[in-house]
Amino acid sequence: MLLIDFLVKSGRALLFPVYKDTYERLTQPLAPGMNAYRDEVVLAAKDFGRSLDYLETRPDVDRNRLGFYGLSWGAGVGPIVSAD
Repeated sequence: MLLIDFLVKSGRALLFPVYKDTYERLTQPLAPGMNAYRDEVVLAAKDFGRSLDYLETRPDVDRNRLGFYGLSWGAGVGPIVSAD
């Protein structure tokens, strides 16, 4: 992918989480309404958290030097799900 090649070429590790309702994880759309977007973000936050949990199990990854680079919907929801 042209938009992320520079990360790998710079020597960084790359984790590409596939959030629920993206790529091959498509499901039925959530019921429309006020809470639909909130529910979608909560599901993304859970996926993001599991991704971080995985990285913490890797001895070759320094958990104190993690970064975030988001594209498209991930760029918009990234600051929300990565808030501490």
